Amino acid sequence: MSLWLLAITHLAAASVAAAPVDLPVGVSQIVVMEPVFQGRTRILQAGQTHKQTLVLVHGIGEAGARDWYGVIPTLAQSWHVIAFDLPGFATSEHRNQTFTPLMYAAFIKYVVQDRVHGPFALVGHSLGGAVALRYASVWPSDVQRLIVVDAAGILYRSALAKEVIELSGNKTATSVWTRSAKALAGKMIDRFGRIPLDLDAIWGAQTARRIWLGSNSAKIAALALIDEDFSRLLERVTMPTTLIWGSADRIAPPRTARLLLARLPDVAVHWMDAVGHEPMHEAPAPFVELLQNALTGKGRVAVKRLVPTASDRIGKCNRKENQLFTGAWARIELNDCDGVRIENATLRELVMNDSAATLENVRFDTDGTAMRLEDSSLTATGLVVRAAIAFDLDQVQLDIAGADIEATKQGTLVEDDSVGVFSACRWWTPQTKGGLHGVFTLETETPL
Repeated sequence: MSLWLLAITHLAAASVAAAPVDLPVGVSQIVVMEPVFQGRTRILQAGQTHKQTLVLVHGIGEAGARDWYGVIPTLAQSWHVIAFDLPGFATSEHRNQTFTPLMYAAFIKYVVQDRVHGPFALVGHSLGGAVALRYASVWPSDVQRLIVVDAAGILYRSALAKEVIELSGNKTATSVWTRSAKALAGKMIDRFGRIPLDLDAIWGAQTARRIWLGSNSAKIAALALIDEDFSRLLERVTMPTTLIWGSADRIAPPRTARLLLARLPDVAVHWMDAVGHEPMHEAPAPFVELLQNALTGKGRVAVKRLVPTASDRIGKCNRKENQLFTGAWARIELNDCDGVRIENATLRELVMNDSAATLENVRFDTDGTAMRLEDSSLTATGLVVRAAIAFDLDQVQLDIAGADIEATKQGTLVEDDSVGVFSACRWWTPQTKGGLHGVFTLETETPL
């Protein structure tokens, strides 16, 4: 199964028809012909006497707005609540359309323009979380507070598939990520050989959607979502944002939350231990409490960013496994080490040879080269680099998410061909300015 199809399968897995359920007490509904997708859809409202408005956006699945039935009555005690069935789901018309996050954001704009006066709170779950982020990036002045619940997508599709496979415990399937960089590049080319790399050629054309996706709304929306590039959007989401995330989520991996923690300007997080992808169903009472606190800002502590810290410490790992480094370091050297973790750390230099390491919330500040990597694999989330050269690479596999890279000379100095998977990264070098999101074969002649 190809990487992108694997991700679609997981994201669309919830799209099973649900039995009709009576409206909760105090909730009214209307059916309208909306102008964005030009189809019928259902809009719910409750607590209309309240001045503050809360908009709820559901995820992929035929439950649609019913996903929120368990929380609407409680929320409506303090808020004017609006929910709806996104076009293509539940009672809305199911047609072969381009169900992209941006189009869904435009649909939300239609819903709120005549029903909401002033900024509102926006809550999105799964696909709805990604759509809420997209809306907030386009119309930031509309959104007073943003709450993102287990948002799907965001990670580049290859990284997403890798995370999903690893979380499902399929070690055989992840073997492609333990091979050499050249083998990885060849495998990716082989897997994508018969499928357009530009996936909007599939979800963006009616005939292709019918052939490849069977005109299935959930699959179209899932494919459009994992093809969305958030790398240049997240910094526009400037309002206070709170993430609510199940620590055991296998559909929207916790790594996605850590990416958002790194890239969103004003963000806090509440983890729900041992909870999966649907906290409103799996742990409804704790979820409602967290949601209410997030809406009022109660107990909210925004993430603090790492600052440069001077240190003379040298850390070394030689032929060991699962070594952990935290705090401030001048340099860390890894030689033939596996499973190394560097977390909540500041460094000037990382040197790796024949090793595998995972970095989370790590900052580099140096006038030289930040990372010198040979015959190694590096997975990093929430990486900040300020250097002359960010990466010196020799047969290396990179999987970088939510990074903020500034290099005065160049981002990558490549000694021998390597491969990089980048998800929603900010990349600012003389060669590349802006966002970086995708799979790149890193060659000596084409530095980033």
